[in-house]
Amino acid sequence: MPSHRWIVSELPAVPPQSAQPAASEIVAGCHGRLRGPYTGVDTVLRAVLPEAVRRWPDLVDFHRVELLYGMPDLADLIGPAPQTLAIESTFEERTRFFGAGMIRCMSQGVVSFLIAHAARLHTAG
Repeated sequence: MPSHRWIVSELPAVPPQSAQPAASEIVAGCHGRLRGPYTGVDTVLRAVLPEAVRRWPDLVDFHRVELLYGMPDLADLIGPAPQTLAIESTFEERTRFFGAGMIRCMSQGVVSFLIAHAARLHTAG
């Protein structure tokens, strides 16, 4: 059984150099050798977070933990994550390690942030 699925599209994987995205478009690559979907999500978040921090800091604060869970380098845009015992403890002292369910929750939090951000953009006009 193959370990990969190849998806073939009529569209090019990379837009031609002459094609410039519209001002409201974000082009994000998710190549597996560049952290895969994390690279794509990081690209999207780096594009929307500066405006979100400026216009809706409450929204960013509400989702801060999720936004920083997979991409801690975003702290330079939105500030540090809240400190917890699990983060501050040394590896040997930790009594709690989060599993796949936690990763799914954090991913859903990022999606929830993006949906709420899009809704606010739409409402604000």
